[in-house]
Amino acid sequence: MHPYRGTVYVLHEGSAGDISICDSRIRSTYKYGTDSNEKYSSKYDDVNVEEILNNPRLRNQYVNCAAGSGPCITGEAKFLKEVLPEVLVTTCRKCTEKQQLFFDKVITWFNENDKETWDRLVAKIIQNYQKPRDRRG
Repeated sequence: MHPYRGTVYVLHEGSAGDISICDSRIRSTYKYGTDSNEKYSSKYDDVNVEEILNNPRLRNQYVNCAAGSGPCITGEAKFLKEVLPEVLVTTCRKCTEKQQLFFDKVITWFNENDKETWDRLVAKIIQNYQKPRDRRG
């Protein structure tokens, strides 16, 4: 199974770049750019994902940041929080090659080692992106 398809499923992609996403609890629409050549900044491509995943304190800081329930202490954590919703919906469409590997490792690790935390994080991300656009900030 592809790591991006564990909890969030792409149900419909509209011609205007709308994607309807759903898990067993929720349905939402997420807009993304249609330029397939656009990539995220490579500034944080050399982050040590194994160090984060293998350190519970560090891993929880990243999870809490991404969920919006804790501060984003590092630039890498802020970047993750900004892009993770789109990464999940678009299967990393704008990711660099290194980012693709990073997100594959993260999603696989959580699905194999801490699925409950991953499910809560995905549910929180979806909840945050269901809020009206003017309240997202």
